[in-house]
Amino acid sequence: MQQFKLSRLALLKNDEHAQLIEQVCRILDDHPVDDGHVSRVAAKVKSHQKALKGIKCQSRKHALTPVLSELAEKRRRTLISLKMRVKAAWWSPLSEENEPARVLKFWLDKQGKRLMNGSCMARTRRVNEMLQDAVGDASLREALTALRLMPLVDCLRETNEAFSAAFMQRNEERAHEEKADSRAVRKAADKDVKLLMKVLLVQTEMEGESRYGELMGELGKLFAYYWKAVAVRKGRRTAAKAKNGAQTPPAIHGMKKGRRIAVEAERKKNTESITAVDQVPATIHPVRATTPQENLTPPAIIGIRKGGGATATPHKNTGLPARNIGFGSDRQHSG
Repeated sequence: MQQFKLSRLALLKNDEHAQLIEQVCRILDDHPVDDGHVSRVAAKVKSHQKALKGIKCQSRKHALTPVLSELAEKRRRTLISLKMRVKAAWWSPLSEENEPARVLKFWLDKQGKRLMNGSCMARTRRVNEMLQDAVGDASLREALTALRLMPLVDCLRETNEAFSAAFMQRNEERAHEEKADSRAVRKAADKDVKLLMKVLLVQTEMEGESRYGELMGELGKLFAYYWKAVAVRKGRRTAAKAKNGAQTPPAIHGMKKGRRIAVEAERKKNTESITAVDQVPATIHPVRATTPQENLTPPAIIGIRKGGGATATPHKNTGLPARNIGFGSDRQHSG
């Protein structure tokens, strides 16, 4: 019995999944089957085509995005041209050009670099404020007319208004855009595709491969093509991970980065504590003297090793010989 490995449907991307279902439906149309069970299940698979088109991986770029980019560039170039022409007139030695340029330079410097920096709507608002100042100030209009810059200002106004209208339209369309639940749509389609293949396998076992052999062969080649694409993609990811792992320093096997840091810190802490214990001298039991004067200057204890405890206590009367303790001493006293 042919194995189709339909569990790999979950590994496909949205566009690959939609394209696979579309090709399955096309194969079913090219190889019509007069069996009632197969026809009903095939109709259920075909019913998912419209929903799958909604989740197909499409470009995230809105249709108005290129238009906005073009308008933004046109506005930028217009502002640069306006500033350069005002600056050129400001450097002119002619008073009929120099004096209007001083007025316009103050007008442009009021916004400064904010006309070029910031978000799209922030720049649009600042250009509108600048143009409103030109409308309300007669001296600015006279200066623009003297330097023949009114056509350039009109072009800037039209471009800015067009940009604002296109930007608002794009936001409104994105707000009303419906997003389909891709997981639910794919799950329903996969369920019917698996049911279709089960029905075809049962019919093939009952009636033989002569009736469904060609259809099963076409479907098998189609699934094998997509499973190969999945395997190639998985191999590329594995190779990329191996390459990235070779560039990083080796780590402790089976241990995460945070855990490794914690283990190293604990190991360092234990090493420092052991070193500190080795440096502390052993406790020496004080020798109690018979008189208070002897407590002031305790005698040194001989025969004590570093790190060891006291092994003997001097006799309180050093003039008397030390008594041997053991079986030999008992025999001397008894004999």
